[in-house]
Amino acid sequence: MTRQYYCQPDLQAGRFANYKKAEAITSKWEPISPKDQELCGNVRPNFNTVTKKFVFGNHDCFSKGYAGMWEAISSALLLYRLLCLYKAPVETFGPDGYKVIWWVALRHKETGEVLMFGEWKGAAGTWTRFHDHKELPKTFKRDTLSLMNLLISDQCPHPYDELTAGGVA
Repeated sequence: MTRQYYCQPDLQAGRFANYKKAEAITSKWEPISPKDQELCGNVRPNFNTVTKKFVFGNHDCFSKGYAGMWEAISSALLLYRLLCLYKAPVETFGPDGYKVIWWVALRHKETGEVLMFGEWKGAAGTWTRFHDHKELPKTFKRDTLSLMNLLISDQCPHPYDELTAGGVA
């Protein structure tokens, strides 16, 4: 069975990357070392399959019309796009990783809160220190959604000439 992710980049995609939008979003975060980050919060946005956007709320990935991040984007494409946006340290575990192969951590400049992206049992995921979406600082929540929606959009830039990350020039 072949998994079909909601985010499927077109290899022959046009050049739709929006550098101005990406800079406005990415400037709110700074890459940090993922080492020693102990983030086990299970609060994460879910993908609305109708609007094609991530949202926080009182629904889960099993609610009608919603999907988990692992259904929205592959872990490989997520890592690739993060590296197109940030010169970020990646902690890798290779074959010793068992459930986790890689992590990338970003610190929200305004709140100091950490958002970690990674792969867990083959699936793309995010982690914070929070356990309820109502605990999230308002600006952290807003900026997390903006970043995650950029990562799955056809405007997520590759550094080369407005190429969408995941396409081929």
